[in-house]
This record gives sequence, C-alpha cells and structure tokens, in this order.
Amino acid sequence: KILDEITAFLERKKDAGEKVDDADLSTFKSIVSIYSERTASLFPTTYSSFMEMLTAKPTDQLPWSTVSHPSIEWITQNGICLDNIAMERSTITQAGNGAFARRFIGEGQVVTPAPLLQIMNRDTLKMYKLVEVEDELVCDENDTEPIGDQLLLNYCFGHVESSLLLCPSTNAIIINHCSDRQDWGGQCGGGKGPNAMYRWATDWDKNTEEWLSLSLEEMQEKNDNRQRGLSFEIVATRDIQPGEEIFIDYGHDWEDAWNYHVENWKPPTGDFESYSSITRLNNEKKDLLDLETHGSNVQLGCIYSEEEEEDEDYYDDEYGGLVKSGEEYKIADGTTREEYYWPCTIYAKDEDGDAYTVRIEQSPQRAETSWAAEDMPLFLTEYPRESIVFLNKQGASDQNMPGTFRQPIGIQDEIFPEQWKDIARDDHHAGGIDGD
Repeated sequence: KILDEITAFLERKKDAGEKVDDADLSTFKSIVSIYSERTASLFPTTYSSFMEMLTAKPTDQLPWSTVSHPSIEWITQNGICLDNIAMERSTITQAGNGAFARRFIGEGQVVTPAPLLQIMNRDTLKMYKLVEVEDELVCDENDTEPIGDQLLLNYCFGHVESSLLLCPSTNAIIINHCSDRQDWGGQCGGGKGPNAMYRWATDWDKNTEEWLSLSLEEMQEKNDNRQRGLSFEIVATRDIQPGEEIFIDYGHDWEDAWNYHVENWKPPTGDFESYSSITRLNNEKKDLLDLETHGSNVQLGCIYSEEEEEDEDYYDDEYGGLVKSGEEYKIADGTTREEYYWPCTIYAKDEDGDAYTVRIEQSPQRAETSWAAEDMPLFLTEYPRESIVFLNKQGASDQNMPGTFRQPIGIQDEIFPEQWKDIARDDHHAGGIDGD
C-alpha cells in the first residue's frame, strides 16, 4: 500500500511537469524507515531502479523478491529441520508441556536450532509492586525492592557469574530438564538421564564464532543497534525414537534451586490466599453468577469487537446506557467473530439459562471507546454462555504469585566465555542464575 501511494505521488509530480529524481526516493525511504525499516528496505536507491522494480513485479510480490529461494536440493544438503519436535504434555508429572520427536533422530544429529536473543542485564526481568495511577497500574517508584522475576527468565539460558541472559527464539524452549542425579519420573525416570544436549551453533550460524569473542561492551553496542549473533543447537546424545520425549540437563544449580523451591514453598497469603485456577474454572464451567466465591484473582471476559456506530442509535432509558444484541458473538466451529476478550460483568440471566445480558467494560489493551470516555454503560443482550470465560485480573495470575519458581537454564562453565563473567558468584537458591 505504501509503495502504491508513493508511486502515485511520483507520477502526479511527473505529470505536473515537476522534476522527479533520486532525492525524492531518498526522502521517502528515510520517512518510511522511521516506521518500518523492513518496508524501507524494499526501496532501491535510485528513481530509475525503483520504476524498473515496479514494472518487473506487482507491489504485493516485492517482499517475496527480497529473500533468497534456494532449491530443494540445496535445502536438503544444507538446511536444518525446525519441525523435528512437537509440543505435547510432558511425561514428567506437573512439568507442563514438553518436546517430543516427530521422527527418528540419530545420535549426533541436530534436534533443533536455537537462535538466541540476548538480554544484557538480567535485572530488566525483575518485577515491582504496581500501584494505581489515574486508573492505570504502573510500577511504584517509591518501592525499590523487586517482588519477583518475569516468567521469561525460566526460558532463558544464563550463567551464575554473568548478568547476560540468552533466550531461544525457536521451539527449543519447550525442552524439559532431565538428569541422572535424581529420578524425575516419566521417560526421564530410572536414571536414564537426558537424551540431548546444547552446544554453540556450528556452520549454519556464521555469526556465533565471532560473537563468542566479543566483550559485553561490544555486545551491548550491537544490541543497541538491534543485532543478534549467537545461537545454540540442540543435539541428540543418543538415538531418539519417534514419539520419545526430548530432554537436556539444566545443570546442578537449576536442580538445587528447584529442590529447594519444592521443599520450602508455602501457600501464599494476602491477596493470593483465595487464588483459583482459571483453567479449572473454565473446564468445569463454574457458575458465572457466583463469581465472588471463585477467588480474588477472577474476572469474566466476553468476546467483543468495537464497531463504528452512532451511540445514540441504541441508547436505552431502561438500562440507562447503550444496549444492543450480543447474539452475533456466538462461537461457531471453534472460532470467534474476533478472538479477543473484554472485561465484562453479568447483568441478568435469560430465563432459558443459555444466554445472558452482560455489561462490557473498557479493555485495557484497546484504545478508549467513545462510550467509556463518556462513562456510558454498554450492555449486550442475548449474549451466549460459550462466549464468556473466566480470566485473571491484571497482575493477579499465578505468574505474579509470591514465591513462584524462577530460574534460568544453566550454561556449562566450560563453554561460557570468561570475558562475559561480570558478577561474583552468589550461591543461593531462589531467583539466581544457574551454572555448572
């Protein structure tokens, strides 16, 4: 669309007898790059080559022309499969999901590549107490003590003597821990130990070798320029059969931290004392009208989409607000009119019990609506039960619960560059960085 608009502008300028040259294209390219460097990268550097490009290909095909198209033979010889593993329920009790082999993977073969995104300072993942300011939850500037770490920490690699975190950007993040130091059960039970390991990427990532020699300061400079250059690869340490769960060893410190967490965890008190599982509530289809008994973390969410309508066209004196039918928000074939839930409350239940009148609240993730700006209630009648779900209130999910386990995967000391070690080792259990 952008290219079409620019082309039309240049053509109008040309038809008006004005000069069109490379400077025009350079100006447009600079403006577009402010909003999207990727889109700006489509622009050639001269006006003549720009027009040649448009003549050769329609604008909707230009992105395709910017990437290489290797042959199937080349891919077979040089490519690495990204679909060797599939996510299924882990065989380890309460481990959540895990990675399972979709086909036979021989010993020494790459299970999956893992390009890494670097977080230069692990403290950026710390969470702080939220306070309400002008109807918005923001970090309390007067509270300097963190209340925990973000969930992302559990999916990143780190070292106990470094502030650096490395986070995989592929399905490598679903591979669970296993070691022969204790029996973890499932397919990891019986002292089998892991069937895979991580190592620095080989030939497929040309940047990794260079980046391993960088200092943290040099890496920070590249990070500031939105560059990344490190990758792991997960490699099978023995033959892995189709359907077998894949494991790596997260390290001694991770294992110690987990055992300490299990032994010392206590049910939370205060705001989380009445916490309820949202998954359980939705699976059991609990009563929507009995919300207060379900837990202090629980709210209702309703499928809704904002449309361009005149508010006065559906104002109802009886309700003292805006009223329209909610029948259109019925889920069909597992899909929704718009897959997005807005906070809502039950206003009334229809006599047949299959539908409700609900009040839609302003979504904190969406731009303020006209009815919310005017403090005007919005009601949907005949709203289907299946389009209402239980949700966690903002900042009230189990991820925010005090004492939640947070520990990155440990990078083995023998492969971790010495120049990245910028903090002293602190042998502690909760919230630390793992390393062997």
